[in-house]
Amino acid sequence: MNDEDLIEALKTALESLFPKNCTKCGRRFSTFKEFLLTTAHLGEPIFYDAVNSNNVHCPPYGIVAMFNCNCNTTLAVRINKLCPVPLNILLRWINSEAKRQGVSVEHIMAQIRVKVDNKVLADTGPVKNNM
Repeated sequence: MNDEDLIEALKTALESLFPKNCTKCGRRFSTFKEFLLTTAHLGEPIFYDAVNSNNVHCPPYGIVAMFNCNCNTTLAVRINKLCPVPLNILLRWINSEAKRQGVSVEHIMAQIRVKVDNKVLADTGPVKNNM
């Protein structure tokens, strides 16, 4: 398994969470791509299992990313299951990448977010980092 496989698994997991509605204004986001184009990232995604002693819990806490809707409501997107890649494989890969690069797990999560976003938005150009 390589990083492209993991990025694709994350992309697929995120796309499966849609459609999604804003809890305040009711705006409907039909696809993850539409969601990315019309919201703004808020901070870095957090892999809660990586934060909690680097173990995937059962059930897993998962990965949470926060976004701001145009109405200024904070929306959360949470992945707690990946197919065909188990979360523990992703966790091991993130930890090894952090060690290899000499950076934090949070930094790796930010790198992954950019890669997933770019893959989703491939036909609209690269994603700017709008934290």
